[in-house]
Amino acid sequence: MGLTQITTGGVDDNINIDSNTLKVDGTNNLVGIGTSSPGTKLDILGGSDASVILTVNGADASSEYLGLGINAGAAVITAGGNGSTSNALVFKTAPSGTETERLRIDSSGNVFIGGTTAASADIALNANGSASFSGNVTVQDGVSGVSTSASDALTIETSDVTSKTRGIGIYGKSSIPSTYEAFQLYYNGSQNVTIKYDGSASFAGNVGIGVSSLSSSSRLTLLESAGNAQTLEIKGANTGGVGSQPGIKFTASTGDNIGGIFGDTNSDAVVLQSGGTERLRIDSSGNVGIGTTSPTSQYDKNLTINGAGSSTLHLTTTNSGSSNSDGFHILNSSGIAYLWNHENTDMVFAANNAEKMRIDSSGRVLIGSSVVQAHPNHDDLQLGDGSGNRGLTISSGTSGYGTLAFGDSADGSGNDRYSGSIEYYHADNSMRFYANIGERMRIKNNGAVLVGQTTDSFGNKGHILNVDGRAFHTVEGNAPLWLNRQTNDGDLLKFYAQDVQEGAIVVSGTSVTLSGAHLSRWSQLPGGAARSEILRGSVLSNLDEMCEWGTEDNEQQNRMKVSDVEGDKNVSGVFQSWDDDDDTYVNDFYCAMTGDFVIRIAQGTTVARGDLLMSAGDGTAKPQDDDIVRSKTIAKVTSTTVSTTYSDNSYCVPCVLMAC
Repeated sequence: MGLTQITTGGVDDNINIDSNTLKVDGTNNLVGIGTSSPGTKLDILGGSDASVILTVNGADASSEYLGLGINAGAAVITAGGNGSTSNALVFKTAPSGTETERLRIDSSGNVFIGGTTAASADIALNANGSASFSGNVTVQDGVSGVSTSASDALTIETSDVTSKTRGIGIYGKSSIPSTYEAFQLYYNGSQNVTIKYDGSASFAGNVGIGVSSLSSSSRLTLLESAGNAQTLEIKGANTGGVGSQPGIKFTASTGDNIGGIFGDTNSDAVVLQSGGTERLRIDSSGNVGIGTTSPTSQYDKNLTINGAGSSTLHLTTTNSGSSNSDGFHILNSSGIAYLWNHENTDMVFAANNAEKMRIDSSGRVLIGSSVVQAHPNHDDLQLGDGSGNRGLTISSGTSGYGTLAFGDSADGSGNDRYSGSIEYYHADNSMRFYANIGERMRIKNNGAVLVGQTTDSFGNKGHILNVDGRAFHTVEGNAPLWLNRQTNDGDLLKFYAQDVQEGAIVVSGTSVTLSGAHLSRWSQLPGGAARSEILRGSVLSNLDEMCEWGTEDNEQQNRMKVSDVEGDKNVSGVFQSWDDDDDTYVNDFYCAMTGDFVIRIAQGTTVARGDLLMSAGDGTAKPQDDDIVRSKTIAKVTSTTVSTTYSDNSYCVPCVLMAC
C-alpha cells in the first residue's frame, strides 16, 4: 500500500491516508479506520475480514488481546489466551502484574468462573449437556478431590462433605436413576432433609427430616433425635384400616404405635388413636364420640374443656356401687366438684366432695337433700339444709294443684301442705294458704279474700273481704272487730261519703263518742205499700202496724206514715231515704230518729235557732208555743242555714232530732 496523499495544516487540519485507510477529521475531532467518513471518535469499518486484533507487549502473534490498563495491563480480554487455538473468550485481571484468568466462555458456550473446566471452576454453567459437568449448574468451593455426580441439576458442595456426594441436589425426572434423592440437605455430615423419588413413584413427594431413609406410606417423617427416637409421620392415602389411612402418626424407634390422627376414608370421619386403639371420632355429620366408633346426634358437636391452673376433667365409666360412678368430675386443689349418674339413675351434683343437688329418675330436683321426703309423686323441687331437713318444697302436683311448702311434715291427706304451704288449685283457680297443716286463708278466683273459712258464707266464722270493698267478720262469743288506739285520744273509726268525712267514732279518756251521726231504723209504709215520693226531712208518725220481712220475727220495728196531725204526739222522726242496698225488700226506708240531721219547714214558716219543733200536720214541722220538751216535740233547730229548698218552696234546716 503506497502513500498517496497526506494533507496537514490545511484549511480543515485533516489527515487522509489512502482515502479509506485512515481519516483524521480535525474539524470534528473524529478518527476513521477503513472509512473516510468517521461517525464516532474512533470509527473502524471492516471489509470482508471484519476482525480487529489488538496485541499487547509483543505477545505471540497468534494470540489476540484487548488490554485495558498500564504496562502489562490491569485487565485483558483475549481469544484463547497464550497462543491457544480453542476459540474461547477469556477475561483476565493482573492485580500483581501477572495475568490471571477469571472467566471463560468456551467454543461450546459453556461458562466457567474461577477455572478453565467444569471440574476446576467454582461455578460452571453447562450449555450443551456435557457429561463432564456435575449438572446444568455446578457450584463448588474449589477443593480438590471432591467428586460430583453427573445426575445433579444443581450441586452445592463444601469441604466438610466427606462421605456424601452433594449438599443440595435437584433432579429432573427423566434423567435420574431409580432410588435417588430429589432433594437433600446435609448438616455436619448428617442427612437432615431428604425428598426421595424412584422410578416406581413409591417415594414420590415423600419428605424426611432427621432420617436417612423414608417409608413409602409417609409423606412426611420427622425424627426428633438419635437419643430420643420419637417420630411423626404424615401418611398418604392407603386402603388399609384406620391407622394406615391418611393422617399424622406418632411412632417410637421400636416401631410401636404411640398414636395418631387419621382420616377414615371409608366413612369420611376424623379419628384419634392412642396405642393403636381408637379413642375419639368426629363423623361426617360433625357428631363427636369418645370411646365409641358410632357417635349419634345425641353427642354434642362442640366440646370445650378448660384445664387452666390445677383443674382437671375426668369422664369415668360405670363403677357399680360407687358413689360417683358414671360421672363428670372437675378437680381442683380444694376438693372435687362432680356431676354423676348414680346406679339408681339419679343425676347428682356435688361440690367440695359432698352432694349439693340431685335430679332423681322422676325428674324431681333436690337441693341440700338426697332423699325425697313425703308424697314422692308430687315433689318437684326440695331445698334442704344438707342434713336431711327440708326447708322448702315446690310441687307441680298430680291432682290439679301446685304447692310451695315449708317444713318437713305433711298432713297425711296426700296434699303437700307440710307445716306451712301456699297452694294453687286448678279446679276453682284459687290460692290457698296453710299454717300448722290447716288452711288459714283463701283467695278466690274473683279476688275475694277468706280468712279462717273456706266459703264466703256470712254465717261462717272468719273474715271475708269482697272485691266490692265489703268486709264481713264472724265470730262466736266475742267481738268481731277490735279497735285499739295507742298513746293518745282521737278517732277510732272514720266515716266517709263520696270521699268526704261525714263522721267518726272518737275515744277520749274512758268515753267513746259518735260524732256527726244520728240514730235511724228501717220502716215501711202502711200495708207495705210501694214506694212513693217522700221529701227528705218530712215528719213521720208511728203506726200500730209492724214491718214484715218474709218469715223474720220482727218484734220492735213498726210501720210509719207521713204525719197528718198538727202537734201529733206519735211523731217518731223524719224521712231519711229509701233502702237501695237490699234487692229483696225494695220498699223499706230509713227513719232518722235521734241525733244530728235536717227537718223540713213549710213555706212562710219562720224558725229561729233554739226553737223546739212539732208536726204541722202536713209532713212539715213548725215551732212549739213553749220551750218545754213534750211528747209532741220532734226536734230543736240548731241553725237557720237552709240546706235544701223543694219545688213547693218548703225547705230544710239543721236540727237535733228528739223523737223517742
